[in-house]
Amino acid sequence: MITEPEMPGEEPAWDLTGDVIGDDDHPGRGPGWWHRPESRRVGAALVAGAVLASAVWALVLRGTHYGHDAAPDLHGYRLGYDPCASATLEPLARHLPGSSLTGVPQIRTGPALDHATCDMHASVTNGDGWLTDYHVVLTIDLHKKTDPRAEFTNAYGYPDSYVVHAATPVVTRYRGLGDLAYLSAGADQSLSVLHGSAVFTLTVGATNTWLKQGTPPTDSHGDPARPPMVDTSALRPALAQTLTRLMHALSHGRER
Repeated sequence: MITEPEMPGEEPAWDLTGDVIGDDDHPGRGPGWWHRPESRRVGAALVAGAVLASAVWALVLRGTHYGHDAAPDLHGYRLGYDPCASATLEPLARHLPGSSLTGVPQIRTGPALDHATCDMHASVTNGDGWLTDYHVVLTIDLHKKTDPRAEFTNAYGYPDSYVVHAATPVVTRYRGLGDLAYLSAGADQSLSVLHGSAVFTLTVGATNTWLKQGTPPTDSHGDPARPPMVDTSALRPALAQTLTRLMHALSHGRER
């Protein structure tokens, strides 16, 4: 049999008919089978590198507290004593005629929220058969888990969404107290303050009541001599003074 002569420098061709998958003892393997241990080592190295990178990234996230919301800032506020004590509310109380403010506070504490409500009254007779009753409401909410800023802005910053005594109050920004504050002027006067995750709202209103028998006296226009709703706009500065004093007392843990 005559075969073709090999050309100088030409290498013999590989036999590619063999199975490249099998045990190493079997003959007939094609080229590249010997690369498999190397590829296994490379694959294992890649897997180990991915695992190591994941572990390092997890430590980074844990160190930066990624995924964990930081607790809101309460600025040291706490309901450590009766926030409705007369001495704390003195700036407003001394502007009200008659007896001092009286009322029983309702205080509720919990892991997410501390809440206090003070519903107080001060009444005075005018000597003409009329009684003027001043109604003061103080609310305090200390949010321990969530930031109430969005809810605060929605509740106090948009006056068209609520009505007081059938008349929409005029709401304006009040500057110089807390992080954000709104003054609501209507039948009642109300000042709401956001400081960190603490919310304070102080409201004052007043009504006139006829104490004697029969129809109350009227003016020349036929209206009651004293209107049912009392103008309390002069008490607005006292609201800010009172909340300033109250916030200072709660943030410094002053006891009464």
